[in-house]
Amino acid sequence: MLLFFGAGCNVDRAAAPTMIDWVSYGGDPGGMGYSPLDQITPENISDLEVAWTYSTGELDLGLAEADFRASFSATPLVIDGVMYFTTPSTRVIALNAETGEKIWEYDPWEGAKERKFNSNRGVAYFPGSEERSSRILFGTIDARLYSLDAETGNPDSDFGDN
Repeated sequence: MLLFFGAGCNVDRAAAPTMIDWVSYGGDPGGMGYSPLDQITPENISDLEVAWTYSTGELDLGLAEADFRASFSATPLVIDGVMYFTTPSTRVIALNAETGEKIWEYDPWEGAKERKFNSNRGVAYFPGSEERSSRILFGTIDARLYSLDAETGNPDSDFGDN
């Protein structure tokens, strides 16, 4: 389950800085894990409250009975107000970062006889151009690499062997 914490009532959301994207594992290409945002401070941290929650449904897909002790250890990316992350069964989910509403989901195991679980670390982002939309890249435990359209979640037919 994802928990998203928002600032409490004594933080002026209208005065909040422009959203800063988290486009790489660790926040930047160097993986520093640091955000320059200063809206949350030691003085107001006790005012934080849960803004939204999202249940991935992994337990219903068999995670509880899996032989492997998988964990939810992906670092979500947030780009243009959309949060992208992988689950232990390597599904990729895109949520509205402000509300937690699901935008799309891609399941590489759909239709497979067996679902595999692992401790997936997340997705990568490849920015678009005038000719192509942005892409979300991720790998599965059985060594498949996928490229998805970041806006729709559809597989990129030009990537690899379709």
